[in-house]
Amino acid sequence: MIKVKTIGMIEKNAKNNPVVKAHQDLKNGALHVAADEVTAFPTDGTAEAKQDKNICIALNIASGDDRYTDFTIKKGEFVNSYLLRAWDGQEIVFDESHITYAKDEDYSKIIPGSTKLVAGVDGNFKTSADVSNYGIYFEVTGKSQFCGNAVSAKIVCN
Repeated sequence: MIKVKTIGMIEKNAKNNPVVKAHQDLKNGALHVAADEVTAFPTDGTAEAKQDKNICIALNIASGDDRYTDFTIKKGEFVNSYLLRAWDGQEIVFDESHITYAKDEDYSKIIPGSTKLVAGVDGNFKTSADVSNYGIYFEVTGKSQFCGNAVSAKIVCN
């Protein structure tokens, strides 16, 4: 599951593009870019092709029991595509199912105050020692229990 830390993020300064459609089945909370009103997974940040600041997050509203679990936004369905840079300096909270770990990593290696996450090419967050080639990164500010192991992360425009 994934959520914004404060409701004011949605009420006061959200930049939502409600006409974007899913390019494939997406997990609610997927990180993406929106081009020509269709989602696409972000490219990896490299020295040759820096990842830009137009990373969005899919935050659709669920009903019934889906409100309490991660759910899938089907291919071709509308996506509430929120531009993350509008929330620079604010926090989101998500469980570890939204993190793609490298081979030697797990939840125990995430350290609040020093671990940084970036948008991965699979739509999940991933750890990165070097965030200089990413337009947006996420600084882990805390660990908690929210549908299992979870983190709070501050959104930082680079």
